[in-house]
Amino acid sequence: MVQESKLDESFPSSQFSVSGFNSYRKDMSDNAGGLLMYVCGDLPRRRRLDVEPNSEETPSGRVEIMTVEIALKKKSGYVVPCTSNQKCMTEN
Repeated sequence: MVQESKLDESFPSSQFSVSGFNSYRKDMSDNAGGLLMYVCGDLPRRRRLDVEPNSEETPSGRVEIMTVEIALKKKSGYVVPCTSNQKCMTEN
C-alpha cells in the first residue's frame, strides 16, 4: 500500500502497473493525500466501494479510506482497508 501517493487524473494507471499485480487507486483531493494499493494478481479480489466512505474531515485531519476484499482459500473474504490520515495544518 502506498499512502500519500499525490496522484491525480493527470497520471495514467498504466504508469504504475507492476507485472503480476492489480492496482487500485484513490486519487488525492485538495492537493493532499491519495492512496495506491497493489494486490497479487492470483488472488480473487474486488474493490468494495459499497463500504468505502468518501474522504472525511475529522478533528485530527482528513481520513481517506480505500477498501479491497480478498478471498483466501475459498473462505469468506477479508476486507483490507488502506487508510491515510493527513493532519490538518493551519497558519496563524
